[in-house]
Amino acid sequence: LARTAEICFLVAMPLALTPLEENQLSPVLARAVGPAVQGPAKMMAARGLMPLGPRDLVTALYQLSLDADAKVAEAAKGTAATLPDNILGAALGEALDARVLHFFATQVLDRRTLIERILLNRGTHDETLIHLAGCLPEAELELLASNQERLLRCPAIIEALYFNKQARMSTVERLLELAVRNNISLNQIPEFREIAAAILGSAAQAATPAQTAVAVQQAALEDAAFRAALEEEGPVGEMEMEAPPDEDDEKIVSLLKLSVVKKIRLAHVGSAGVRGMLVRDTNKQVAMAAIRSPAVTDQEAARYAADRALSEEIIRFIANKKEWMRAYNLKVNLVNNPKCPLSSAMHLLPHLREVDLRALTRSKNVPSTITKAAKEAIRKKSG
Repeated sequence: LARTAEICFLVAMPLALTPLEENQLSPVLARAVGPAVQGPAKMMAARGLMPLGPRDLVTALYQLSLDADAKVAEAAKGTAATLPDNILGAALGEALDARVLHFFATQVLDRRTLIERILLNRGTHDETLIHLAGCLPEAELELLASNQERLLRCPAIIEALYFNKQARMSTVERLLELAVRNNISLNQIPEFREIAAAILGSAAQAATPAQTAVAVQQAALEDAAFRAALEEEGPVGEMEMEAPPDEDDEKIVSLLKLSVVKKIRLAHVGSAGVRGMLVRDTNKQVAMAAIRSPAVTDQEAARYAADRALSEEIIRFIANKKEWMRAYNLKVNLVNNPKCPLSSAMHLLPHLREVDLRALTRSKNVPSTITKAAKEAIRKKSG
């Protein structure tokens, strides 16, 4: 599946779940759910009581789930959710309209055999696969990840899979490498350029069968280590953290041994406790991935803002993040942190309460410029 730099990043076209047009209904379906069908006959079809084959039945239920009559629509949805596996299994492998497949994909998420039919159906829309990539469990994700042709055509599926905590780390790494080797940028993944650089920087040598076997075993061990780190909640203290976590802790040691790519993904999908460890990582890319994680909350950022052990880059990033400035304690913590850029601290001073300004005038941890500015701010407030 070789690709060149001409490959563009394709985003699936939106899939609107709209009723099928009359000319898209077979003669059998038209008699069951067409515009001319009204009243009891339509309700019979919604309850699955019409003599329809599996393919026509699921299409009819989709059509009726969008009916203007709320009772008919609810009945169709209820029937769709309770159809036996043998009927759905026979239908979902057929060349159905993509909207019908998407509708049933949301109905059978916990029915593995049926989900597999949808994953393997060439008529399944890219947007359906993006949705499934974000919520399926590990086994089904492995099947989805095996469709390289579809993944290269719609890299947004890889992005959704990346953020699904159920996805094996080894599988995610394989898909990231697939994208990198085919010159595809996964722009929805923060630090993707850093991830790409790490992948391209690794030695690409042909492996012997023995080496391949060892690599498979190693991948299994690393998947287990990643999973353990992912499940680690970890303490997220409310107090200022002056010292790094105890590196003798077995879980911390395992975390520190992970590769850069693994740590970056863990920073994106892990818990607040894990981010609290990774934001201190000696690798700048990992630390920045932790602070840039979409999961970081205002209050979490406020705790980081108070941590004088963090790097200046981390503190500068926090100071420049306007969305976090709604939290008053974050502003206070930043101004009191000597690593906060002077211009940012000066900008925040007028927003502080007098009690916090007075504390600043007595602080020995901030530059004298801030101390003097705090005194001036108090004078203006008093005047």
